Amino acid sequence: MGGIWIIWDTNEVHVNILMAHSQFITMEVHRTGICPLCFTAVYASPVVQQREELWREIEDFAGQVDKPWMLAGDFNETKNLEERDHGGDEMLH
Repeated sequence: MGGIWIIWDTNEVHVNILMAHSQFITMEVHRTGICPLCFTAVYASPVVQQREELWREIEDFAGQVDKPWMLAGDFNETKNLEERDHGGDEMLH
């Protein structure tokens, strides 16, 4: 079981959570004197079908965002099957 932690210094940064999902958190980050930006922290499921939901949600948000946006995290994606060393068949489909 995994999770996402977001930690910031409240004296330096103000964060407004825009969307919370089991695989990501998207927030607007404000810092004095700097243009606000959006940040999405991702911890994607190893199950392909659940990751497909993640990508749909991210694509929907991308069509709405009107400021700089940073997307980072663990996407649980591989280029080919040889990169995978464990997991059952349900993770491959």
